[in-house]
Amino acid sequence: MTMLFFIWSVISLSLLLPGTSEEYTPPTILTTLTAEQDLPSSTYSSSYTYTPTSYLPDNVILEETEDDEEDDSEVDLEGETEEDEEEIDDLSKKAKKKAEKNKKKKEKKERKKKEREEKEKGTKKEKKKSKKKGKKNKGKGKKNANLCKAGSYSTRNGCEQCAENTFSGNGDSICTPCPNGLVSAVGSTSEDDCSYEQYPTCNCWTPECGYCSSLQCTVQQDLFNSNTGIEVRSTPGRRRKELDTVILYNEEGEQLGQFQWNLKGIYLSGCVRCQTPPALREARMRGGLAEPWTFSLAGGVVQIRVGGEVMYTNPLKGECFDRYVKANRFAFYKMTCGNSFSFVRDEMVAGEQVTSNCPVACLLNQILS
Repeated sequence: MTMLFFIWSVISLSLLLPGTSEEYTPPTILTTLTAEQDLPSSTYSSSYTYTPTSYLPDNVILEETEDDEEDDSEVDLEGETEEDEEEIDDLSKKAKKKAEKNKKKKEKKERKKKEREEKEKGTKKEKKKSKKKGKKNKGKGKKNANLCKAGSYSTRNGCEQCAENTFSGNGDSICTPCPNGLVSAVGSTSEDDCSYEQYPTCNCWTPECGYCSSLQCTVQQDLFNSNTGIEVRSTPGRRRKELDTVILYNEEGEQLGQFQWNLKGIYLSGCVRCQTPPALREARMRGGLAEPWTFSLAGGVVQIRVGGEVMYTNPLKGECFDRYVKANRFAFYKMTCGNSFSFVRDEMVAGEQVTSNCPVACLLNQILS
């Protein structure tokens, strides 16, 4: 027994000697520590495996256990928790919002400042303009005193009236001609004063006119292609026999027929015979002598207009169309010189006996009456 104990002791001592090349695995002592033991809180847990390192050789390396790895992973090296990170994020967001808010305030302030400056510049410009305008108006007042009134124009010798068939407004330096062959009286003040020249509706039933057979007492006009037609001012005939009559001729002066009408009826020789429509009758009575009526045959359509408004139409057909499509001249029959028609110079050519005074025919009418 003593021999066995001796052998074990020798073996144990040889293992404990330094410099040995053999690996040494120390015995593991499992010690259960309790809270009553006087140890630092960081060096114990409810179950702890303790390996005495004082008996280990220098070349022995301790291996970490799985528990050690788990403990290390739970340690936050920076000392920050998730709550701390959330708090930092909140502070960062607040700081960004505040910075954006301050930026917007600054931009708004700069914009208002710019608008105020622009407004001040605009006010200064307006003041300058008003001053310039005031200076101009001072000179303008003097100039206006020297300007001519409407119906006249300025010359070196002063103001002179506009001639016939022209017009002018206040301060005009020249007189403007009436458009489209219209005429106006001396000293006309606007284009509204321009109108067609008025000729009296002289009666062609006279010896001088060959009782409506002489071309010298007719007015040449291509009625089929004229949209203007014959514009007449006459007193409305209330009786059946008081008719406004226009004799129609061809180019050679042969009579084609007569157009007649009054408040009772409308007639065109051989083709039209009807009562005057109520609307046309009322317009004719309302307009009287001052409101002109117009007869036209444009395109072979009989048409009557009062004051520019179409009140009656009747398209010609067949023989009537063929007959009146040749209408190229006209004359007035049994109409007094107190009535008139518009002489359109661009479309009409008056015979020698048709003038603005109708000297022979009207003189004979006055003697006979």
